[in-house]
Amino acid sequence: MAREILVAWGLDLDDPVVDSSIVIISELVTNTAKHAAVLCRQAEVTLALSYGRLLLAVHDRHPHRPKALLNPHPDDSGGWGLQLVRDLAAEAGGRTDVPADADGRGKTVRVELPLRVSGSSFNAA
Repeated sequence: MAREILVAWGLDLDDPVVDSSIVIISELVTNTAKHAAVLCRQAEVTLALSYGRLLLAVHDRHPHRPKALLNPHPDDSGGWGLQLVRDLAAEAGGRTDVPADADGRGKTVRVELPLRVSGSSFNAA
């Protein structure tokens, strides 16, 4: 569905940011399903396009704010997803953050990526 939205917004499927966006969304939703579902069974996925930037975000109502691990778990049970997200964002010239909800009972994992179309900045409101 995210790919369809990005295409509807006029993004080029050959742009590496589109593929990175799909991987990022997949990782963030998987992490929410795997780790936050204990306290909340719903997550909110946001895709927003504004002024040449793509915002990808997943919000849940679990208070734990995850941090990217430099090394996966020794038993190969995971641990590389958020580092992959950070690496993909950095490679695209973007950034990540994990702000807590005002009440401290949830958080949003946000990734902001710059967009380029045909060598120039992509701007949409």
